[in-house]
Order: sequence, then structure tokens, then C-alpha cells
Amino acid sequence: MKAPAYAQSGIREYWILDINARGLYVFPEPGAECYASAVVLVESDLIAPLAFPDCQVSVEDLLNSSADPCCE
Repeated sequence: MKAPAYAQSGIREYWILDINARGLYVFPEPGAECYASAVVLVESDLIAPLAFPDCQVSVEDLLNSSADPCCE
């Protein structure tokens, strides 16, 4: 539901972290209606935001940082 609004607003890149599937969905190409493409990354992948290309982060680190601190 949010993707079309973000794309229409010109948000250059939209990420969805899927904790259950242990992956990251990246939508990098906003269009007039929605994002033109999607990339699915797995835990072993690295990614850098378009706005900060020198700042790489692993999908595994994102998934681990989203864990409930009460369960650790």
C-alpha cells in the first residue's frame, strides 16, 4: 500500500525487511504509479543505500538488529 505513495513522491529507494522470510526487498526505480522493479536479497547479501553508496550493510545484520531485545 505504501509503495505507490512513495514512488509517486519520488522516494528513490524503498526497502522492506521481511523477518519471517529472512530477506530484504529493495525497490530502486520509482515510476509515476509504483516502482518499476524489485530485488530480493538474502541474508548473505550486502547492500548500500543509493544515497550512501560507500556504506555497505549486510542483510543478516539488518535482520539481527530487528530482533526483539526481550527475546535475546
